[in-house]
Amino acid sequence: MANEYVLVDRKDGVVTLTMNDPSTLNAWNGTMASELLDELIAAEQAPADRVVILTGTGKVGFNSGANMKEMARRGSIQTQTDLAARNADRDPFERFDPPLTAIQKVTWKLRSMHKPTIAAVNGAAAGGGMGLAAACDIRIASENAKFTSVFVRRGLVPDEGSIYLLPQIVGYSKALELVMTGRLIDAREAERIGFVSRVVPPDELMTESHKLAREIVINCPPITLGLVKSVMVRSVGLDFQQTMRMADTGFGISIATEDHREAVRAYAEKREPHFQGK
Repeated sequence: MANEYVLVDRKDGVVTLTMNDPSTLNAWNGTMASELLDELIAAEQAPADRVVILTGTGKVGFNSGANMKEMARRGSIQTQTDLAARNADRDPFERFDPPLTAIQKVTWKLRSMHKPTIAAVNGAAAGGGMGLAAACDIRIASENAKFTSVFVRRGLVPDEGSIYLLPQIVGYSKALELVMTGRLIDAREAERIGFVSRVVPPDELMTESHKLAREIVINCPPITLGLVKSVMVRSVGLDFQQTMRMADTGFGISIATEDHREAVRAYAEKREPHFQGK
C-alpha cells in the first residue's frame, strides 16, 4: 500500500525517502512520521539498501516542522487537557521516563541505524525539520536551503533531538545561539558553521547527493560501514582510549570478513571491489 506522505525510490543500493506534502512545505504530521519510521526500518533490514537519502518535494521546503495550521486550529501542539489525558493511566515510572514521540522515533532511527543517512536539504528546514537534518549523518544543502530552530519563537523547548545533536555538529556556543534566538540562516551560513558539508545549485542537489551515496556504496563494505558509524556515534561521551578500544573491536570484526579479503584482491587487481556484506 502506497504511503500518503513519503515517496520511496530504490536505485543502485541507495534508498531515497522524499517527504511529500508541498502545500505545507512538507511539514511533519503523525502519519508522515509513522511512514518515515516504517521506511527507515525497512531500509535497515534490507541487505540491498546501503545508504538512505532524506529529502523533500519541490525546491522550497525540506521540512517546515510541525504543521502550523493544525497548531493554530488546536491552539497549541498539546493542551493541558491533552497532557492530562495522556498521563492519566500511565505508570508513574513511565511518566518519569516517557516513551519517544513519533518524530523522536524518526530522529533516533536516523541516528542509530547502522546504515548512513544523507539529508539532501532542498529548502526550508525549520524546527523539527532542522532536527531531522541534524539527525542525518551527512547534510548537503541546495542554495535555496534555509535553517531555523524556531522552537523558542513558539514558546517551546526543542524536543526532537536537535538540542543534543547541534552542539556536536556546530559546537556548544553556536548551537546555543541558534536555539536561543531561533534565527534563520541561509545555506552558506550553514556551511560556514559546519552544519552542512557543502552547498550546491538546486538542480544539482539530488545528483550530488546520489553521487556521494554511490561513492559510499562502492568503497565501503556493508559490515565495515555499519561498524564505522556505530563506533563514531557511540564515541560521543567516551574518552580517547575508550574510543580506540571500541574501534579496535570493530577492526577485529571487519578484518575477518570476506569483504575485507575482496577489497584487498580488488586493490591488487586494480579493479572495483564487489562487496557481498559477508
